[in-house]
Amino acid sequence: MSERKVIFSDSERERFNSFPSEILFDDVITFFTLTEQDQNLVRNRRGDHNRIGFALQLGTLRYLGFCPDDLSSTPLNVIDYLSQQLGYVDSVNLLRAYGGREHTRTDHLQEVINYLDFRKASQADLDNLGVWLQKRALEHDKPTYLFNLVCEKLYSDKIVRPGITILEKMVISARLQAQEQIYQKLHHMLSDELKEFLDQTLVPVEDLGRTPLSWLRFGATANTPSEILKTIEKLDFMREHQVSEWDLSVINPNRRKFLAQIGRRSTNQGLQRAVPQRRYPILLTFLQRTYEEVIDELIELFD
Repeated sequence: MSERKVIFSDSERERFNSFPSEILFDDVITFFTLTEQDQNLVRNRRGDHNRIGFALQLGTLRYLGFCPDDLSSTPLNVIDYLSQQLGYVDSVNLLRAYGGREHTRTDHLQEVINYLDFRKASQADLDNLGVWLQKRALEHDKPTYLFNLVCEKLYSDKIVRPGITILEKMVISARLQAQEQIYQKLHHMLSDELKEFLDQTLVPVEDLGRTPLSWLRFGATANTPSEILKTIEKLDFMREHQVSEWDLSVINPNRRKFLAQIGRRSTNQGLQRAVPQRRYPILLTFLQRTYEEVIDELIELFD
């Protein structure tokens, strides 16, 4: 099975590694308000630029669960709010001077991590997180959704979010493992005959003028006898292949719905190129969901 090395675009990676373009006022108050204890810690730094930089990392770790490398992307309302608390006027320029010595900023971040009772991820943490994420991937397949889930899990466990590359690899691995696990659960029913039928739904049929998959995607366009007959033909086609008798309960309902949606919008060529571990679950779920929809459609047409 081929493995994709990258699933996020450059713009997504940049967004995941940066501050949000806008932070709501309530969040600014919640995460960037400096308590008396916070301010005492901040004022132990030497120089105003170090104090504002330290305060920013403190609030940012509370807010994001990590600190972006580029602090210049900090929204101005955050900088202004910290400035008011520390009594500074030109904090933007102070921030530019912060971190001139790389290890100063790194040392500050480690102090903030300790102060807020966070910790950096160990290999054991990452291994456990991978197992946790695979279980979520059995329910959901969307990469950005899984990425957000793992970030929320890290935050709740007070583990500093690792770099995007590490998390991206975890999402890729979890999706592939979930895909393989689903396929293995379905393997007992995937006879050669059934696989041949599924593959044939992607091949054009002369009588239809298109593939069975494309034919099944489109519902009736009007409440007419001819449209009713066409819908009955679809139902007969799926009954002939015992679609209603397939037991897909081993797949999580959310995942079944998601896979069926992929089947509805994917091209024939895309599905033909997909590995069997992905192609067959998609076709099975799409056909069974379509069977249910065709029955509902017929009931509406006869009403």
